[in-house]
Amino acid sequence: MLTCEAYLAEVGTGTLELTEQHLTFYVKKGFLTKRTEKAREISITDIMTLTRTDHGVEIAWRGIEVLTDTFVISDSKLLSEVYEAIAKSLEQYKRVEAKKADAKKTRDELAKVLRASLKAVNTLFDLLMCLNGRVDWSKAETLFKSLQENSDEAKKTSALAPAFESGELGSAIEDRLPEEALKASYNILQEIHESFEQLSATKDDFMKELHPNYVDTLEVIEACYVLNDIALGMTVADEKAKEEIDVYIQMVEDLTRKANLKAGANQARSPVDKMIVEGTSDNSITESRRGFEEQIEKLLS
Repeated sequence: MLTCEAYLAEVGTGTLELTEQHLTFYVKKGFLTKRTEKAREISITDIMTLTRTDHGVEIAWRGIEVLTDTFVISDSKLLSEVYEAIAKSLEQYKRVEAKKADAKKTRDELAKVLRASLKAVNTLFDLLMCLNGRVDWSKAETLFKSLQENSDEAKKTSALAPAFESGELGSAIEDRLPEEALKASYNILQEIHESFEQLSATKDDFMKELHPNYVDTLEVIEACYVLNDIALGMTVADEKAKEEIDVYIQMVEDLTRKANLKAGANQARSPVDKMIVEGTSDNSITESRRGFEEQIEKLLS
């Protein structure tokens, strides 16, 4: 904290006090019993311009209206110290605000990348289910085209988009090689997951307070994988698929709780339970995904 004697026109002589957050000007009033009163309190965040004059510092700031105050300081050394201290606090505030703005911009990009990536993950799991048993290659080709579109959409959005090569998968589908297509699909799913794992390791204090942040996005992707794994497991008659439902519901509840949203376990569970009863038709899988996406959309808004 820095203090010095200063004069402010129409107020008088008093004490100027500077902290990292505020500039406060105190004056003493009263004829017999002097009492200290706060004549000005200017938040660093409200300062619009700062100018050094020959005898003081001139500050334009936002109050109820835009005001300009000149604090006259007779000691030239103190004047320099006060000016430099205010300038330093103002510069620090601007740096913080710039970082916050960058974090919000990244957050918006991340939300768009996540939406496109969820589409890509869903499409890849649809391919895995399509490649199980007798293959409908026409459907596989359509799904592959959709995957490419999802990937292009993500890449146009941001450099944060997961990078993966789909050439091997395209060749396997074109040559009607189901085993190779399955392997290539799993590889791409792994690459997408690893990409979000790398993002979640990024340290950014400002991003931590936003939703989605890097950790959120990884957890959303993981929940999406679990939901699709349930559908895939039921398609291939894997009994373990039912055991994953509670894991999936807990993941969705954790995500909504982080963003201070009302966790809707029933909203997330109902479509999955319906899928168990009715089987893994395209409609039941789509409905399950829609229930998940409705929960996640709240996180992204």
